[in-house]
Amino acid sequence: MKALSRFLCALVVPLAACGAAGEATPPEPAPEASEADLVISARTADGSRIEGQIGGDVQRPADFPDDVPVYPEAWLTASGSASGERVFLLLGSRDAPRSIYRFYRERLSAAGWSFDTELWLGGVGILSASKGARVASISVTGGADETIITLTVKLADPS
Repeated sequence: MKALSRFLCALVVPLAACGAAGEATPPEPAPEASEADLVISARTADGSRIEGQIGGDVQRPADFPDDVPVYPEAWLTASGSASGERVFLLLGSRDAPRSIYRFYRERLSAAGWSFDTELWLGGVGILSASKGARVASISVTGGADETIITLTVKLADPS
């Protein structure tokens, strides 16, 4: 249940940023091929499409950028996309939040991302970086049993 709450919170962020207004239409039937514990597929009133997975054999969205690293000592607990405009991953790790924060700071910088926001405050780290028209947001939050990593990427606007 804890993972479901995190997933639903992570799903709200991309939707709010996309400006989805109104109530979502009833979800479409979940694809049967997925091994995830929960698969979400819905369309909002403005036509935006939301898809996500939580638990089980969660897969990274196909359009998740290769230059945004997935922390090597982490497990994937949820993933999703919003109309191909935003993608996100929710990860867990036993590593210290500060180490994970430094990993993302170093790896994104090496991949050519420019930082707009760098914040470390009492066990919570937030990074916002841009590269071209794309924007990556990373949050690292320490907990009692695990560190939660949320990666959200606004993909380049289609031309």
